[in-house]
Amino acid sequence: MTNHNEKQKRPAWMIMAAIILIVAVIIGGGAGYYFWSKQKDEKASQETVSSYIKALEKQDYSTISKLVSEKSLKKIGYTKDKVEKRYEAIYGGIGVSNLAAKDIEVALNKESKQYDISYALQMTTSLGKLDKQSFVASMDKEEGDYKINWDTELIFPELEPNDKVSLTSTIGKRGDILSSDGSPLATEGKVWDAGMHPV
Repeated sequence: MTNHNEKQKRPAWMIMAAIILIVAVIIGGGAGYYFWSKQKDEKASQETVSSYIKALEKQDYSTISKLVSEKSLKKIGYTKDKVEKRYEAIYGGIGVSNLAAKDIEVALNKESKQYDISYALQMTTSLGKLDKQSFVASMDKEEGDYKINWDTELIFPELEPNDKVSLTSTIGKRGDILSSDGSPLATEGKVWDAGMHPV
């Protein structure tokens, strides 16, 4: 009788074990795919930022224009060609050289599910070395690749899409970089708040 009962119970036990195994495989596979996908995204975002920073330091504006998202350009009425020309006009116009990026960070924003980047740039202009400029941006996926959500504030903080930039200088004092309305984009000796008022 005992052997007969064991033979009857064994198939049910084996079925339960098989179900548990299948569930474990599905959960493990899902978790594995999630972490693999996350690592892949992290690597892709890092590669985009690395290419972008290298292009900035080399002042390779053509490459920069290829790394920015179409969606962000549509917001400000720009094209990739206009991005390139804007850098050439502004950085070329004030004699920017020796661009060096520092404090580069790439992190996933848990709220927006986007990767955010922050970095600082040091540069020299025809009037001398500027104080460090800080920049922040986000990234979006377009056609499987990460692209920078770009606007003109990635040229100079607080630079508006239609601003023009000029250099001013006075004897015995380093010059300022001003927008078309006279607001300072890069200066020294004063700290400026978001409303462009001296603090």
